[in-house]
Amino acid sequence: MKKAIGARASLSSVAILGGLVAAGAVRAETTKSVVVSADLNAASNPFFQTSGSNGAVSGAISVRPQITKHDDNTTFTVDGDFQARQYFEKYGTDLSGYAGANLSQRLSERTTATASAGFRTSRTAMRDVLHLRGDPAATNNPDLVLIDPGLIGTRLRTEIVQASAGLTYVASQRSSWTLGANYAQSWTDSATASDYRYLGGRIGYSHVLSEHTSLIASVDVGSSNYLKTNAGDGFTVSPQVGVSTRLSPTVTLSTQGGVTFASVTQPDGSKRHFTSLAGSFRLCKAGANDSYCLNASRAAQPTVFGGLRSLTRIALDYTRTLNRRDSFTVTGDYTRNDGFKGSGVPDQPNYFGGQASFNRKFNDRFYGFVTAGVEKATNSIISRPANLFGSIGVRYVFGDLR
Repeated sequence: MKKAIGARASLSSVAILGGLVAAGAVRAETTKSVVVSADLNAASNPFFQTSGSNGAVSGAISVRPQITKHDDNTTFTVDGDFQARQYFEKYGTDLSGYAGANLSQRLSERTTATASAGFRTSRTAMRDVLHLRGDPAATNNPDLVLIDPGLIGTRLRTEIVQASAGLTYVASQRSSWTLGANYAQSWTDSATASDYRYLGGRIGYSHVLSEHTSLIASVDVGSSNYLKTNAGDGFTVSPQVGVSTRLSPTVTLSTQGGVTFASVTQPDGSKRHFTSLAGSFRLCKAGANDSYCLNASRAAQPTVFGGLRSLTRIALDYTRTLNRRDSFTVTGDYTRNDGFKGSGVPDQPNYFGGQASFNRKFNDRFYGFVTAGVEKATNSIISRPANLFGSIGVRYVFGDLR
């Protein structure tokens, strides 16, 4: 039933976006492609089991379709990421998938609208995001907020439907405004976990201070609702202010800081109020031979085990082009839970993951890759050995080259 609801919600969102594009796109250019990859993987503890011999070897096939329509005013993309991994012992078959759509529509010289919708299902959400960010052939940008470290070691299947809409208005040569709304709903296949619904909104303002620097400010609001209980329901308001600047022709910096005011419903029906620091940091370089992005954020989010968390996350993505055939990527992710929570809600583990990949381009369509990495769950009630992993595989692009 949960899968049917999630699939229907995703398909409905994609259909709505498709209808918008069909009505507005004129003489659109269309590109279509499918990336197919296969790999052989060895991991010492792929599901963060607590003890014993947990290592396993597996093989996987991944399929990533993408269709993009583009004209002077509209860009519309439908993409997906579907993987079947077979463990040769212990863990059986593991299926995961993502399907989504993104739309950007220029309404006038001053106004642009955006919308997106997606559905994701996985038993290893954090690892999926880590691998996806380190894959140069990946087409969709994984969400960096709705990643729940409490799922580490549980092997629970999580299904998430997400949708968002935004509007940007250029008020003058120096000032612009943004409005946004987002929705998410999460389900798990366990009676001990909590399904929830989240609705959020944002208003933002940007003002040019100089040739390279702008003042940015925003106010975010969010409401989380657990579907089977009122305990853990929360409401947040987060005002922030900061700057966005270009440090050099290839390096940009954007940073904001503020506070989050939260109200969380306790098991007895009373309200508890919390205040926590909030903010974001993004430093990126887009060079000819190397590029990187360092992201950090602190924001409130619901969790499948109840309560409202303040989640701190640091993510690093680095790519180096060695020559016309070879490239090297490094991806790192650290996530920490603290703040808010409320009574009766257990502590959840923190997460660290890192991987490095070497990619070889044999021709315009055929690639090979080798990856090695490590994952570790910390601050866990039960000690969980780290997961060391490595894989080797190939990738082929059908259709239009990206």
